[in-house]
Amino acid sequence: MNKEKRLYQKNNLGYNFVIWFIILNTIYTIFKLNSMPVNLDIGIFVVITIILSLMGFLIAVKVRSYSLFWSYGSCVIGIIQLVRYFFDMGNIDIILSAYLIVSAICIILAGFVSIKRSKERISYILENNLDEKIHP
Repeated sequence: MNKEKRLYQKNNLGYNFVIWFIILNTIYTIFKLNSMPVNLDIGIFVVITIILSLMGFLIAVKVRSYSLFWSYGSCVIGIIQLVRYFFDMGNIDIILSAYLIVSAICIILAGFVSIKRSKERISYILENNLDEKIHP
């Protein structure tokens, strides 16, 4: 892709990876809640899931506009998702594990793609002395 197009086109690939993270995380949450006993753990699980989902929506919007900071944040959310898997490893079946791991991979891929594209965009702007805001 031409570097000039990064100035005008949105980062749809990174955005789509984040949306897949949100979808897979939601599916994981629905099935996990159906199998959990009602106690304090369910409340903690719901709060963590809500925070991750809200962060996912924010990251999706920011990654789409080539925000380098939020691209790194996307990788952090993916790592948090993997840590979540390791804390819950003994309590979930293989299908739920797959949803959790694939969702983590999706958001980490979104971060890597967006970091690469954001840096290309920033370098193009700096090389050509374009009068545009670098970090939207």
